[in-house]
Amino acid sequence: MSELEGTEVTVTVDRISGSGNAIAEYKGRHIHVENGNAGEEYRVRLQAENSYFIGEQIKVQS
Repeated sequence: MSELEGTEVTVTVDRISGSGNAIAEYKGRHIHVENGNAGEEYRVRLQAENSYFIGEQIKVQS
């Protein structure tokens, strides 16, 4: 389990992967933001996966 598991952070989606995942970065780690759009900022709760995190959206920042 990662020390970041369960942490709430604010990230900005910087790209959409070839498979359609919204990708942001936090402390050098890739975050897959659920239902994210490139260029938008989100408050997410981190869930550790194998080599990346899932960012469960808490709210869209405005």
